[in-house]
Amino acid sequence: MPVNKLKLAALTLSMSIAFSSVARADDKKESDTLEGHRDKITSLALSADGKTLASSSADNTILLWDLGTKKSTRTLQANVNPVTAIAFAPDGATLASVSADKTATIWNVADGKQIVTIKGQAAGLLAVAYSSDGKYLATTAANGIIKLWDPKTGDELRSLQDGVNPVNALAFAPDGKTLASAGNDHTTILWNVADGKEIATLKGHTDNINALAFSSDGKTLASAGADRVVKLWNVASHEEVRSIQGHSDAVLSVAFSKDGKTLATGSADKTAKLWDTATGKERASFDRHTAAVTAVRLTPDGKTLITGSADRSIKLWSTGE
Repeated sequence: MPVNKLKLAALTLSMSIAFSSVARADDKKESDTLEGHRDKITSLALSADGKTLASSSADNTILLWDLGTKKSTRTLQANVNPVTAIAFAPDGATLASVSADKTATIWNVADGKQIVTIKGQAAGLLAVAYSSDGKYLATTAANGIIKLWDPKTGDELRSLQDGVNPVNALAFAPDGKTLASAGNDHTTILWNVADGKEIATLKGHTDNINALAFSSDGKTLASAGADRVVKLWNVASHEEVRSIQGHSDAVLSVAFSKDGKTLATGSADKTAKLWDTATGKERASFDRHTAAVTAVRLTPDGKTLITGSADRSIKLWSTGE
C-alpha cells in the first residue's frame, strides 16, 4: 500500500478510536433518569446508607425512591404550596420538609405518615437541616429568621437571627456544634448551636448565596452563589481557601463526596460539574438536563452523582470512580 494511503488509514483509525472513546465515555455517564414529578425539582436528600433518595418539587409533593430498583416507593403530600427543601435525619428513619406555606413537617419514612407539623411561622420556609445527632432541626424563612426545633416534639428551642434578607441555605457541621447559614446579604454566618451566638461572618461573594455544604471531616465549608462562584472556607480559621469558577450562571446546589476530595455543583446554566477540591480544577461536566440543575448529591461510595432539575427529572450519572 502506498505510504500516503497508509498514513490516511492510520489517521482514520485514530480518529475512529477517539470518537468511539468519547461516545463510550459519554454513554457511561448517564445511567438512569427518574421521572414522576409534575413540576421542577426543588431539593434532593439522600439517606446515610445511600439506599433511599427523597426528592421535593414545586408540585407540592415529595417522592421517595429506592436507588436499588430506581423506582418510586412512596409519595408524601401535606402542603398546598411548593415543598422548598428536605433533609433526612441521621438514622434515615425520618425526613423533614419545609414549604412555602410556612410549615415544617417531620415524616416517618417507613409508612409515610406525618409525625410532627410545625406551623405559625411568619414567612415561607426556604431551607432545613438536621444536626448529626438528630437533636436539632434548623429551618429558615424568607424573612431571614432562623429557628432551631426539637424534631421529636416540634418545640422551638432557639431563634438565631431576626433578620431582613432571606436566608436560602443551612448546613450543620458534622459534629453538630456549628450551624452555617447564608442568603441574600451575600455572607455566610457560622453559629454556635449551644448558645445561639454568632461565631464568624464569612465575606467574599458578590451576590446571593444559594447553597452550603460541609465536608465530612468538618474542616471545609463550601458556599455557592448567584455570582457563579463556589468558595471553599477553612472552618477553623474562617479564611477563604479557594474560589472555584466555571459555571456560566448562578450556582444553585453543592455537595461534597464522603472523602472530601470531590465537590459536586449544579447550576442555572443547566449543567452539573465535579471539581477537585485540592486544586479547584473541573473533573467532569454533565449537560443533559434541559433546565437549571437545582440539586446535586453524591452517593456514599462516590460512584454516582444524582441531579435534580427544573426540567422535572432526576438523573443518575456515573462519576467514573
